[in-house]
Formats: sequence, structure tokens, C-alpha cells
Amino acid sequence: MKSLMELSLQNTAIKDLPDSIGDLESLESLDLSDCSKFEKFPEKGGNMKSLMELSLQNTAIKDLPDSIGDLESLEFLDLSDCSKFEKFPEKGGNMKSLKWLYLRNTAIKDLPDSIVDLESLETLDLSDCSKFEKFPEKGRNMKSLTELSLKNTAIKDLPTNISRLKNLERLVLGGCSDLWEGLISNQLCNLQKLNISQCKMAGQILVLPSSLKVIDAHHCTSKEDLSGLLWLCHLNWLKSTTEELKCWKLSAVIPESNGIPEWIRYQNMGSEVTTELPTNWYEDPDFLGFVVSCVYQHIPDCYFVGLKCELNLHGNGFEFKDDCRFRCWCGKDLIDQ
Repeated sequence: MKSLMELSLQNTAIKDLPDSIGDLESLESLDLSDCSKFEKFPEKGGNMKSLMELSLQNTAIKDLPDSIGDLESLEFLDLSDCSKFEKFPEKGGNMKSLKWLYLRNTAIKDLPDSIVDLESLETLDLSDCSKFEKFPEKGRNMKSLTELSLKNTAIKDLPTNISRLKNLERLVLGGCSDLWEGLISNQLCNLQKLNISQCKMAGQILVLPSSLKVIDAHHCTSKEDLSGLLWLCHLNWLKSTTEELKCWKLSAVIPESNGIPEWIRYQNMGSEVTTELPTNWYEDPDFLGFVVSCVYQHIPDCYFVGLKCELNLHGNGFEFKDDCRFRCWCGKDLIDQ
């Protein structure tokens, strides 16, 4: 079957593949996902020079042969939910075309230094790898990496060279309860989404890049007041965004804040607040907007939260009315915490 391009054996009772699988020179996609008895990938599987997608999700595989590094066209490799998979091959770094690598919920403890040679890698998912403790220090070559998930791992500190991942857009560290030392550098100039929920992060002060648009820091304990850092980050982002887009209707939510900072003027309390604004306030370059702070009290069996705010402006001969709404879904697992 020299011309075979796609082979799907998903959810079968297959235990292994013959070495002759390597003779499928035109094969581009091989799907073995949910083959719960599949234990071993053939050594000669590396001969499939055209293979672009390999899915081994939820199999009984424990490791991969070094010949996997010979799959020079491979772009997608999924080993998610392979609970027995413990070690990524040293020569895996030879897969120069690999863009997406999913190792979620495996028994892997670390990665070989050669992983940094994956210059085309865009997504690396190690979430729910409860035994994973250390990320390679030599991360400078992963110049294409845009998404890194270390969610719910046993990692204790971030490598100092993480700031060299210049194209990183999404960093997920949520649930890393052992993470103690960490410096989120403002050199991550393209970072847009950061999840540090349920992290201790007590060893270092976070230095947040102005490119950040979304931060999840719920149940994050720190020696520093995180709410102040979140305020600073969002104000920097709002300022840069309004200057770039000339947009005057932007909103941000800062959960678990200690309230509105003292340096924000014209503060008051109540369900309705009235204040007199200075002349030409809307032309003031230091004016960033209006801030509302509220305390949420959980209602049993109610996981949907909504907040509506109305803004009314009255002046000489004009009247303006606008409103904004915030909605979120508080899942039961979050409420229980």
C-alpha cells in the first residue's frame, strides 16, 4: 500500500504494529488513539518520511523509539492520557517540523535537553503531568513557541531563561501548588494570557509585561499584593490599547482585588454614585476611565454571575447614557475551593 495517505485504527484492540509499517512512504496521518492495549511503536516507524500527524492518545505506550526523531515531516504528535508514558526520547529533538506536542496527563517526569531544538514547535502541553518537576534550562532555541501549559504539574520553579521565549503568547501555570520560585519577565513582550491560579509564587515579585490582556490569578498566594500588580498591568494595557486603537470602550475584571486603589480620585460608595467632573476631563491624557468595585457573595446552586453598570453623563445641552455588563460562569469546582 505504497500510496496510502491516511490510516485510522482508533479504538481498536491492536497491541502493536509490524515493522513493515515503515514501508508506507506516502502515509501522512496515523491515528491509534484510544487503542488501550497498544504498547509499543515499531522501531522502523521512523521510516515514514511523509508522516505529518501521529495520534497515540489514550494508549498503553510507555516510550517511543529514538527513530521517532527521523520523522522529519511530523507536525502533530499527541500522547495525551498515555498514563504509562514516562520518557520522551532524547532524539525527539530532531523532529524539525514538529509544531504541536501534547503530553497532557502522562507519567513523564522531565524532558530531554534536546527538546529545545524543536525550532518549529508552537504548542507544548504538559498539563496534568503530576510527576513533571523540571523544565529544561536551555529554552532559547524554542523561538516559535506561542503556548506553554504546565498546569497541575509538580514544577517547583521556572527556568531563568523563560524570558527568552520571545513569541510566547499563552503561559498556563494554574494548579502548580509547588511552584515557589518564579519570575514572569516583562521581556515576554508578546505574552497575552497568563494563568497563575492556585500558585504560591512567593519567592519572586511578578514583573508583568504590558502586552498581557488576560490574567487568571484566583487563589494565588504571594508575599506581594497581587491585586496591585494586576491593577498596574491592566492600566498599562489600557493605556497602550487606547493609544493604538483609539478605542474608548474597554473593560477589565480584576478578581480578588483589595478594592479600588487610593490614587483613583472621586471615590464614593453605594448603588448610585454622583460626581462632578472637571472641565474637558475627556481630553485629559491621564484619564483612563471609570472603576467599579463590588463584593460577590455566593448563592448556593447559582454559578452564573452577572453585573450591570450604567453610566449617565449630563452637561450643558447634552446627555449621554451607556452601560457595561460583566458575566462569568463560576464552576462548582471553583466554588468548592
